[in-house]
Amino acid sequence: MTETRPAPFIATARDGTRLLVRAVGPEHKQCFVDSLARLSDESRYRRFARPMRGYTDEQLRYLTEIDYRDHMAWTAADLSVAGLPGVAVARYVRRRDDPRCAEAAVTVIDEYQGRGIAPLLLGFLAASARLNGIERFEGDILGRNYAMLKVARRLGVSALDIADGVVHFTAPLPPVVQPVA
Repeated sequence: MTETRPAPFIATARDGTRLLVRAVGPEHKQCFVDSLARLSDESRYRRFARPMRGYTDEQLRYLTEIDYRDHMAWTAADLSVAGLPGVAVARYVRRRDDPRCAEAAVTVIDEYQGRGIAPLLLGFLAASARLNGIERFEGDILGRNYAMLKVARRLGVSALDIADGVVHFTAPLPPVVQPVA
């Protein structure tokens, strides 16, 4: 069952970059194709742990036709650039064997790395996850992906297991703060 798509919003990265943040939808297929082409070979390898030249139609459906509950993704576009090209995406996919846990990942286009966009999107992703009953994220980071390891540490990930050059992390999510009436 498809849930309601969250509304888009404007956010500001740590460096002042103004971003349009939207929940991913089927209309973003071409954005994913274009964004992958803008990633360096090294960034593609750090994200996918293998060479990645393009997406299949099946992969594009999986990445963009989501339910916003068990599979959620936020994408960010630079408001100062014509055509609003995608610069980052953060996603989680709920684990079937443990519905309180989801695998999380984030990708930021090379020229936008280091601006604070990954932590920003991960914060919104965590809030979405908590609202959907997810209590923790897990995932894998290549041991040589120092930038993402730094982001993980800044976000409070402390339990890191290393095997075969891959760092597996588990991170509890903060509770959702309810407004006081």
